[in-house]
Amino acid sequence: MKGLLIGLTIGVKMGGGRMYEISKEENFYKQEYCACIYSLRDTNFWREKSGREKIAICENFYQKKLEPES
Repeated sequence: MKGLLIGLTIGVKMGGGRMYEISKEENFYKQEYCACIYSLRDTNFWREKSGREKIAICENFYQKKLEPES
């Protein structure tokens, strides 16, 4: 785990592209708010006001694009 955290830290410092690749490969959970209930409340308030869907907890993951079956 320590090596992964170091790798992700380096990825962020280098533009983050590699971090997103690793996140997709490992199917990491993608959290769209800071994790406190106030942030979730406020984020959903602004998302709803702008016509976007509310965040559902633990439903959004980084995912690889699936190739169509031949």
